[in-house]
Amino acid sequence: MGIFVPMDNYMVILAEVGRWKVIGMRSLYNNLNLSSSYSLFCRQVRKLEFEGLIRSIIGMGKRKYLTLTSSGSEMSPETLASLEFFRNQLSLTTSLKKS
Repeated sequence: MGIFVPMDNYMVILAEVGRWKVIGMRSLYNNLNLSSSYSLFCRQVRKLEFEGLIRSIIGMGKRKYLTLTSSGSEMSPETLASLEFFRNQLSLTTSLKKS
């Protein structure tokens, strides 16, 4: 089994799920305005579930809702951007102290 690195639509899905915390699957698809079909979107969501980045909850009327797992929140673009921001701030303050 290879290493899964989420890219493109996978990162878009992670970002949107992270933004809403819990979101319905159909609502997520409609919010993203993807050019791909709904069935391809469902396969991408299943892949993210299989990799442990998101988990699903079955609600009333058998509607599927999605939420990030702890490893998924570490991989979401917002988390990665904030880590990069803090890393840059840390390197800036250490370089100022050396000067």
